[in-house]
Amino acid sequence: MTLCGTMQLGEGEEEPTLDVALAGAVGAELVAPAVSDALSVLEGSLVVGAGETPDPTLPSCLGTPGTPALHVTGALTAPVVQGQVRAVGVRLVPRDFGRAFVVDDGAELVLRRGPGPAEQLVRLPREGARRLSGELDDGTFGVWGDLSLDALAPKDATLHVEGTDLSFVSRGEFNATVSPDLVLRVRDFQDPARQDLAVSGQVRVVEGTYYKSFDQFARAFGAATGGPVDGYSAPLTERLPWLADTLLDLDVRGSNFAVRSPFPLGQAELDTRMDVHVGGTLGAPQVFNRVDILPGGRIQYRVFQREFEVVRGTLDFSGDPERARIDLAAQTEVEYLERVNNSDEGSQDKQVVITVTITGVLPDDLDIQLSSTPGGFDQGDLQSLIFTGKPRAEDVAAREDNLFSLDVGRFFNALLAAPFVDAVNFGLTQEGFVDTEVITRFGRDLRLRTRAVQEAGNATRLNARFQFHISDSIVLEGSVDRTTGTSTTAADTYEARIKYRIPLD
Repeated sequence: MTLCGTMQLGEGEEEPTLDVALAGAVGAELVAPAVSDALSVLEGSLVVGAGETPDPTLPSCLGTPGTPALHVTGALTAPVVQGQVRAVGVRLVPRDFGRAFVVDDGAELVLRRGPGPAEQLVRLPREGARRLSGELDDGTFGVWGDLSLDALAPKDATLHVEGTDLSFVSRGEFNATVSPDLVLRVRDFQDPARQDLAVSGQVRVVEGTYYKSFDQFARAFGAATGGPVDGYSAPLTERLPWLADTLLDLDVRGSNFAVRSPFPLGQAELDTRMDVHVGGTLGAPQVFNRVDILPGGRIQYRVFQREFEVVRGTLDFSGDPERARIDLAAQTEVEYLERVNNSDEGSQDKQVVITVTITGVLPDDLDIQLSSTPGGFDQGDLQSLIFTGKPRAEDVAAREDNLFSLDVGRFFNALLAAPFVDAVNFGLTQEGFVDTEVITRFGRDLRLRTRAVQEAGNATRLNARFQFHISDSIVLEGSVDRTTGTSTTAADTYEARIKYRIPLD
C-alpha cells in the first residue's frame, strides 16, 4: 500500500483535514474500525481500482501519472473517498448474526463524493463479475444498488438483494431454506422523525420445518419450580428497535414447509403449502391469503392414544396472523367387537371411520363436529369411540357414569382443537424447556375420572378429578365440582395442589 499527501492540522477546536492518495491494496483491518457497529468480523483486502472517471484533483505525489488510487479528503473523523475498490479474499460477519459471508473476488464498490461536505456515495454495480456476490453457508447471494453515508453513518439506500438456497434459523422455533428477491429502501435513516424503511419483493420457501413446542404446561411448570428453562431469545425488533417500523410488502410462496410441533397432550406432524402476502410492519406484520394443510399429515393425541390423518385443510388469513380462519377435516379408524342382536353369545368386527371437522376463526371461535362412516352414531357415541374404542351402548362404564356429558364434550372439543390453536400463537417470545420425559409419560401417568349425576328435578352434578405424576417425587392433583340446572346460579368449585415427596434415602 502506498499513501501520500497532506494533513492540515486544525486551529483551536477545528478538526484536522486530509488530502491524500492511496494506492495498492488496503487491508480490511484498517477499514474495520469504521464499520465496527455493523460488522463484528471483516477480513481480506480491498484493491484500489482505476475508477470510472479520472479525478483531476488527485494529488500527484504517487510519482507515476495515471496510477489507480483512492482520493481521501475531508475531516479526519469523517473523510470522503473518491475512487474504486475491488474485494479479494473478503470474509465478513454482521454483528449479532454469527454467520460469515464470503465475498467473491472481483466484487467492486464505486465511491464518490456526495453534495455535502461529509457525504459519501457508494454504488454497488449490477454487472456480472463486478456485483457484490458470494456464499453464505450452502447458499449464494448478490447485492446491488446505491447508498449514501453522512459522516460515515448510513443515510439513504436502495439495495436489491437476491439469494439462492439461503438458510435461516430461528432458534427453538423454525428453520427454512429460502430464495429471496427483495428491494430494501431506506430514507433519512439519521432522522427518527422522518425515517422510512421498507422491504418489498418475493420470497420462495424451498423447504423448512416449524418445530416450536407449544407445551405450555411443561413451560409453566419448569418456570414455577425453577427447573431448566431455555435461554431467552429476544426477537430481532427487540434487539434493534428501529427495525420495528420497517414496512413490509412481501409475497411468500412455498410448497414444502413442515410443521412438527408438540402441543399439550400430543404432537402435530403436518405438511403445508403457502401462498401468502405479508404487509404491515416488521413489528406488527399483517398476513393475507392462504396456507394449505396438505392431505396425509398426522395429529397424535396422547391422552386417548389416537392418531388422526388430515384429509383436507386450509388456513385463510385476512390480516391478524393469530386470527386465521381454519377449515380442516381429519380422520381416524376405530375397530371394535359389536354384539350381534343384543346377545352375549356372538359378536362381529366393526370398523368405523370417524371424521373430525374444525371450522371457524382461531383461536377461540371454532365449531367442531364429529361424523362417521357408517353413520348412526350420536356425538356422545363418537366421543366414546375415540376415547375408549367403543360406543356408549357397548361401554358399560361410559353409559353408567354418563362420561360423555355436555361438559366433558366441551373439554373433548378443546383437546381436538389444541394443535391448531397453539400452532398460530406466534406472539410468544420466551422459549420454554420441553421435558421429553414429561411429554411421553403424560398419557401413562394421567389419571382422569369424571362422573355426572342426575339429581332430583333437573339438577346435574359434575365431578371431575385428575392426578398427574410429573416425576417419582412430584404429583399434581386437582378437581372441579359443578352443579347446574338448579334454581340458583350454577356453582363451580376448583381445587389444585402439588404434592412433593422427600426421599429419605
